[in-house]
Amino acid sequence: MKIKLLLLLLLLSLLLCSCGDSLPQWKLEGEAYIDKKNDTVWYGAPLNFQPVSTGAAAAMLGDTEICVIPDMDSSRWLAEAFEGIGAVYYAEGVTLPTLETFEANGVLICSEVNLTFAMAQSQDKALVDQLVDAIVNGEAVEAAKGNSYHVKFTSAAYPGLYYDLLYIEGEDGCYYLFDRGIGKAVEIGRMLASLMPTDEEVASELAKDSGAAETEADA
Repeated sequence: MKIKLLLLLLLLSLLLCSCGDSLPQWKLEGEAYIDKKNDTVWYGAPLNFQPVSTGAAAAMLGDTEICVIPDMDSSRWLAEAFEGIGAVYYAEGVTLPTLETFEANGVLICSEVNLTFAMAQSQDKALVDQLVDAIVNGEAVEAAKGNSYHVKFTSAAYPGLYYDLLYIEGEDGCYYLFDRGIGKAVEIGRMLASLMPTDEEVASELAKDSGAAETEADA
């Protein structure tokens, strides 16, 4: 019985190893990631690109799984396994969208503490267009220090991606949007103020989210 069990464990181990070995191993060369198995070249997208979620592993970068992004072409877009934040990679020949060409149709606001929990959200196209116009055409300023949140833009044209900006409630009393991809901050006044929940509302929703997660784990 023990011999059979050991043989079974060995077989399972070999199967797992063979599955891992079948994935292409990327190699970093300069700023490019080379997939020699598929003869493709990949690049890391700026920090403001994030996957909505990730699926099965498609490649390996060292010990890191590089996964498909649901609703995105896996020959053009991949990402690290997503746990609130994960690098996005795009294939050679792909032109990254700017926020202006991202065709944003909604926003989610997340805290720095829990990047997968939306404190607030809106599909108000007029508000979305105002925010995009502020970054694209607004005067660049130096943002003050303060509490920061993530404003994640959604898009039907890129359904598996977020375009992520920082929203900063400055200690100087001003409110800023900051695009890390282009290094530009602009003042937006109270444009997002009506969406921001109170501290009590955030704590309540986080408690609900945590309770739901524990229930799923128990199940």
